[in-house]
Amino acid sequence: MSVEAIVGREERCLDYIRTNAEQGKPQSVLDAIDRFGWTQEWLMNVGDTKGVILTDELLKKQPKNVLEIGAFVGYSGVRIGMSLPVDGHLTSVELSNKYAGIARQTLEYAGLSSKVTIVEGTVSTVLKDYVQSNGLPPFDFVFIDHSKDYYLSDLLYLLDNSLIAPGGIIVADNIIYPGAPDYREYVNGHPERFRTVEHLTKLEKHLYELTNLHEVLVAA
Repeated sequence: MSVEAIVGREERCLDYIRTNAEQGKPQSVLDAIDRFGWTQEWLMNVGDTKGVILTDELLKKQPKNVLEIGAFVGYSGVRIGMSLPVDGHLTSVELSNKYAGIARQTLEYAGLSSKVTIVEGTVSTVLKDYVQSNGLPPFDFVFIDHSKDYYLSDLLYLLDNSLIAPGGIIVADNIIYPGAPDYREYVNGHPERFRTVEHLTKLEKHLYELTNLHEVLVAA
């Protein structure tokens, strides 16, 4: 794919949502993003196949305080937001101002602005202050889907600062491809601290290399 084709892809996805999805209907928004990814341009979000696994875990856990690291166009934010209990809320940390802006518009179109807050920055620079200033409890569910180089360092930051509740669930995407080998080695190498499950599936959209959705239960 050329650089010219990639530039503006996220904006074209947002336009596609507004043209093809029913406003205020989260599932319709998800379906539109999936169609865009399958038929128009590749997207680096969790996608419909792995997204079902994420949704199933959310519905089982029924978390009230969820953290997402990496918002992109808002696909996983919509999927998480629509799966939360009435009193549940998602905090999504996104480094890119552009992605944060698009994700906010996607969530607003889906009718989920009240359920999801996008915080711009990185976990280590903004999250602790945000949690403290808003009086949030430790997160009971975390979804990690950003730069793979930061999976482990961000996990350790969350643990060191008591930002994950005992018994909390951590779901990390694409730990084999593109891969987060240090994260995977760490959580698999500490069975006293984590119970792990790896879901073998395919990479989202157009590409069919094997990848993993990694589920971790933090010991109580």
